[in-house]
Amino acid sequence: MLLLEVCVCYLLLSGDQRLLVEVIEKIDEVFSPPEDFKVQQLVRVNAYKLLLLHSSDEMNASYLAKTIDSLFNLAQKNRESLVRFGSTILQPLQMLVLTKGTWCQSALANNQKYWSLMRTLASTPKNTDTVYQFISNLFSTYPTLVTHQNYMEVGIIG
Repeated sequence: MLLLEVCVCYLLLSGDQRLLVEVIEKIDEVFSPPEDFKVQQLVRVNAYKLLLLHSSDEMNASYLAKTIDSLFNLAQKNRESLVRFGSTILQPLQMLVLTKGTWCQSALANNQKYWSLMRTLASTPKNTDTVYQFISNLFSTYPTLVTHQNYMEVGIIG
């Protein structure tokens, strides 16, 4: 895990997009099948992937979709464990939407699985306030991201 953390730090500093993709693909290869790993490990690794994807571009949209799908599936299979360890991914998930000019703001704002994850994470008192503040910031800072297509997804949380 330490080697992965060093790679993530290097990529966040260097911004090397080619290497970023290679590391994400290697993470997916090593941590497959997910059933062979603890939820805590999977959450941590997916947090790293989200951080890397935040510093990437639209060319990596499929990796973001795959990461959200992976977390969604983890929530479906191990909801209690994801809620228990989910605070690790909460900030990266929020950052992808609340950072000005992020390439994936609109895509995630209209992604039902993304909002399902946020609802799941908000279901524990430890994360509730953080998620509600995120929703409040979303409404005040980026009201155009809340549309008639995603209002119910966002509104159920807030």
